[in-house]
Amino acid sequence: MQPSLVAFDLDGTFWENRGGRYRLRPDIERILQDVVRRGLEIAIASNHNDKDEAETFFETERVEIEGRSRRLMDLVTHKCFIIEPGSKIAHFEKIHRNSSIAYCEMLFFDDLEKHSNVEEKGVTFIQVDGDDGLDWATYKRGLARISKAILNHYEDGNGDWATYVSYAV
Repeated sequence: MQPSLVAFDLDGTFWENRGGRYRLRPDIERILQDVVRRGLEIAIASNHNDKDEAETFFETERVEIEGRSRRLMDLVTHKCFIIEPGSKIAHFEKIHRNSSIAYCEMLFFDDLEKHSNVEEKGVTFIQVDGDDGLDWATYKRGLARISKAILNHYEDGNGDWATYVSYAV
């Protein structure tokens, strides 16, 4: 079992700000490589205060994916780059609407515990250390946790198992 979509907060999770300059956290490129290799969708759900700044970063920053240099924005699922004030629940409602992916198949990494309220929708929330950001071990812990959550969700009769299996394959 694996998620269908992995979502990231920006500040304190995905990037760090050093004197007004943003840099990816050390393990993010490796994590993105793994997400792409698995064929998973990518979303951004952030309250960052400057959407234009975030878009510019994602349009210009490049990572090595499967032997090719790729813009970050090219990795994000269409209409799943949500940078706006408001609740993370509202962010995930937009992501769900734009991706048609079930909440229970979404994995979200954020440094703020208050955003764990997305679990009310069925999203698997993993809190990361805001000082260090998302690292490989936390990412793997998230994959293990959502694997169990998806299995429990569909075994409990809360969804159409055949639809999940056909979508996930």
